[in-house]
Amino acid sequence: MKKINIILAMLVVLAITSCGKDSSSVSNIINDSSNNYFEGSSSHATSSTSSSDDNEVASVDFNLPTLFESADYNRDEEILIDLANQTITNNNGFVVFEDNILYILSGGSYTLSGDYEGRIIISGEDEEVEAILDGVSISSDKYAPIVGYNLGNLKITAKKGSENIIKDLREEEGSFNSAIYADCDLDFKGKGILKISSTLNNGIHTKDDLKIKNLTLNVTAPNYAIKGNDSVTIEEANVLAISSSGDAIKTTNSDISSNGNQRGTVTINGGTVKLYAAFDGIDAAYDVVFTNSPNINIKTDSYSDYSNYVSDAQSSTFYVGLDNNISAATLIVTLSDGGIKELKGASVSSGFGRNYLSFSMPTDAKSFKIIAQARGESYETDDMNINNKYDCISLTLRNGSLMTSFETYQTAMRPGGVLGGMGPGGMQDGNSNKSDYSSKGIKADNTITIDSGNIQISSHDDGIHANADVTLENGKTGLGNILILGGNVEIISDDDGIHADYKLDITGGYIVIKESYEALEGNIITFDGGVVEANASDDGINATNKIEDAYIYFKSGTVYVNASGDGLDSNGYIVMTGGNVIAIGPTDSGNGVLDFDRTFTITGGNLLLAGCSGMNQKPTLASGVSGSVMRQSNTYGKYLTLTVDSKLTLELYVSKNNINYIVYAGYGKSISVSINSTSSFSGNIYGVA
Repeated sequence: MKKINIILAMLVVLAITSCGKDSSSVSNIINDSSNNYFEGSSSHATSSTSSSDDNEVASVDFNLPTLFESADYNRDEEILIDLANQTITNNNGFVVFEDNILYILSGGSYTLSGDYEGRIIISGEDEEVEAILDGVSISSDKYAPIVGYNLGNLKITAKKGSENIIKDLREEEGSFNSAIYADCDLDFKGKGILKISSTLNNGIHTKDDLKIKNLTLNVTAPNYAIKGNDSVTIEEANVLAISSSGDAIKTTNSDISSNGNQRGTVTINGGTVKLYAAFDGIDAAYDVVFTNSPNINIKTDSYSDYSNYVSDAQSSTFYVGLDNNISAATLIVTLSDGGIKELKGASVSSGFGRNYLSFSMPTDAKSFKIIAQARGESYETDDMNINNKYDCISLTLRNGSLMTSFETYQTAMRPGGVLGGMGPGGMQDGNSNKSDYSSKGIKADNTITIDSGNIQISSHDDGIHANADVTLENGKTGLGNILILGGNVEIISDDDGIHADYKLDITGGYIVIKESYEALEGNIITFDGGVVEANASDDGINATNKIEDAYIYFKSGTVYVNASGDGLDSNGYIVMTGGNVIAIGPTDSGNGVLDFDRTFTITGGNLLLAGCSGMNQKPTLASGVSGSVMRQSNTYGKYLTLTVDSKLTLELYVSKNNINYIVYAGYGKSISVSINSTSSFSGNIYGVA
């Protein structure tokens, strides 16, 4: 007969302060690393508590009973546990209900069904246990609902056709601060549905590897929704993870395991993953890997409907920027009670020639539309929701339609030196939109690799970010590299769209950065395939000297840039050997569509750049490459078309006023740029033959 010895509970007294959230100070949450608790005298924490310490050395607050194998146990039949009636069919002897706790204390497979208010302790020294959930509702307002303790591996399976609910309803910190907690490898699988929620801290937390395969999993928590200290792997699953005050997916370890495996990676292998986070969508202590074409949607901070931390740049004053064709604008505002209010604006000066109107926006405004006057005609936008991240919207009249773009008025003023901070290289770091805490879409302390998938990111911080300044537990320093091999990537960011501390390599895919401060930033940036469309309120592409000499390489593929700061900006070199590069830059002379500190050499490919005269840099052309510069006014609303050896090659629509400096080049004997009122391609913002 098998026997499990009594394991006396070690009441580990951890004398550290509580982590109740102070909504007035995000730094209290970020910097508080002292969140351990006195057993029996826990500190109060609200449902929005975010803790940087998840009680890793958890206080064990139970005694495991001594159990013996049952002589009536049939190994060929299932062990069925009816939670509602607290009955066990075909008990192997190692399952017992005791003091509002269900104990499962031996390896094997167990099927659970029914409703239960209490907690489940699963233990067995280095053994593997599978808990099959077949329509359960498990909740506790005093303890973690499910704990895997002293196991080799815990598998939780949602049976096909079943819906299962786990609720951690605690309001006070205690032991095992997660709805499901394990100190071993933790696997979730099955063809059913599993819904996990916590009002206290984490949703799922294991100290080892966490794997999620096939099932539909919904997790909602104040702190980390899904946390695997050693790794998180999602494979062909349908996952929704919501964190109201922390990260959606998190790993913490970056050392090498006893088996020689690198820890800390987040891998998403197919499936559909939706992440909502107050802070980072994914925060990996080592790598992030996307493979097998996953569908991923990430929203952080103010873009998340569930965030307790929303950065709000909008004040009661709202600005509308007018291009030179628009003489007046009126706001028609819909209030939260359904009322309509018409607002008239007062003219204000931006300091560099652009006209702005200032409006007193009602605090209960829900949406608005704009009616603008231009050339004696009236133009109207669609109804737009209030965007709390911005206090300004820019209007441009294009082909008889009003084009709109949200921005921050202070950012809009910065070109031309109104707010200072200008130098020979253009704007200095001064993004007033970005947060003072990390709320990135995807963050890794080593590398990020995307080989396929449909990825949408809306983040208040960088969309995708790799660090090269973190000392890893494996003794090395993070590389800070990002590699995009394919897939469709769409990013809206209030800071950098894609930021690699060291190398950013794009070799395929279709990457669209719809909104950003700086669209693409890295030390060495290489384009060698795919299509990139980058929109930025500051620099479009920025190569920095963070680790070694800065380089931007254009080898193949197509790159389009629309920047209000520098278009292509390298603090070192630019090298173009192939591909197509189209860029429209700033409308002021303090920045340039082209800005490099060392050299820009072209040996192949096609280039068409347009900006405001001022910096007036141009590349060096190798043998076989032709090109020149053109100073031409009155280009607004027209199409610039590049012709190489009598072939129409590139086209750029001039969507901005004061564009009068054009740089062009191509591999051929003859090359020219024409300025046309109609498109030679498809009439889009740019065209490539």
